[in-house]
Amino acid sequence: MILQFWLVVILLLIIASVIFVLPFVRTNKNKTSIKKEDRMSRNQLNSDLYAIRLAEIEQDDAQGLIIDKEKIIAELQHNLLDDINETESSIETKKRSLIWLPGLLVLILGSVGMYLSVGGYKEVKKLAHVLDNYKALQSKLFDKSKKTPTKQELKDLALGLRVHLTEKPNDEYAWWVYSRLEMMFGHYGVATDAIDKAYALDSKSIDIRLIYIELKMQSENIDDQNQANKMLRVLLNEDPKDVYAWSLYAFMAVQAKDYKLAISRWKKMLTLVEPHSKKAKVIRDSIVFAEGKLAKKTNEQLVANQRSSQQNSATKVNEKNTVTNNANPQVAAINGYKIKIDVSDAVVIPKNGYLFVFASPVGVAMPVAVIKMKIPLFPVVVSLSDANAMIKGTKLSDYPKLVIKARISPSGNVAHRQGQWEGQSKVLKRIDSHQLTLKISQHL
Repeated sequence: MILQFWLVVILLLIIASVIFVLPFVRTNKNKTSIKKEDRMSRNQLNSDLYAIRLAEIEQDDAQGLIIDKEKIIAELQHNLLDDINETESSIETKKRSLIWLPGLLVLILGSVGMYLSVGGYKEVKKLAHVLDNYKALQSKLFDKSKKTPTKQELKDLALGLRVHLTEKPNDEYAWWVYSRLEMMFGHYGVATDAIDKAYALDSKSIDIRLIYIELKMQSENIDDQNQANKMLRVLLNEDPKDVYAWSLYAFMAVQAKDYKLAISRWKKMLTLVEPHSKKAKVIRDSIVFAEGKLAKKTNEQLVANQRSSQQNSATKVNEKNTVTNNANPQVAAINGYKIKIDVSDAVVIPKNGYLFVFASPVGVAMPVAVIKMKIPLFPVVVSLSDANAMIKGTKLSDYPKLVIKARISPSGNVAHRQGQWEGQSKVLKRIDSHQLTLKISQHL
């Protein structure tokens, strides 16, 4: 390819040189022709004058007017030779004919130098190298006995495939390989375009269908995801032992956060691979991952149910306290506090921190009721009541004096005081109002 490139370059330079030189050659030829005609006219005139002068000398000699006839004729002939110029100096003619040579050298050397400095010669050379090694790189990619290709080799292979596909756009296998490479580089748009072309050329190939399904699964379009789901079920009906298809099927369940279904599909995969193979280990690790997600999801659901139950209980208590409050408002007020919490301008709010709101009896370090939540948007209003008691059966009304604190913790650990911000109420008695305002401003 490099040889072809330089042949084209030389041909273009020859054409440019001919275009450059041709005006000079034509001009020089015309000037030479004109000067030759001028010389011929002048020489003819001199010859005619010589003949006339010679005739006059003969007449004068016949009349006896000339003393030294031979000397006069010799002098006349000498003058004639001086006036006649048959050819120009060869050196002068050569210089005039080569006046275009410096310009031609500047054209050729300047063009080549400019291209080598700012042109795409390096890219052309690299492309030639890639195309020379294209087949070897392709075989290295799929030959497990050979060393794994480097990232640069994979990029070179993708470049070679692009050139190959411009020459053979109906090569569905090349489109499939190209799509897989672009997926490895994270270029999913290019990979999707490539696999669409491969699928249009061969919609029966299992390899092409699998990549086609995988890319459709990663699409944000719901229709594409549904199409991928249907195609995958059809493919598994045709070949129920295809491990890669089952892997996509399990990933589809993970994508839908149906971890129980994903576990069942991975367990099916375990029956299709060697028990002690790397694939089996990866599958078992995936099952452990899904089981952890499932347990977390179950715990979150239990916590949500428990929180809902506590809120229902608190509602019933509040309703009961409301009835009691009509008879003795001072006793009822202590069963719960409605607290508005804000922060000062100096507080640095951590991005993933937590807010703790807790009530502690005066003289006791351990809180008796606690609320923990992720950092909310301030100001925020929370309710602290008997439903938030640390110990079952404990009531806020059991303590005559309380202090309520609001603390921001970046670590989620209320006991770890470094970097925390806090605000606290005054000492509250049972007869105090159950509506408070706290401002977090103190850096611990």
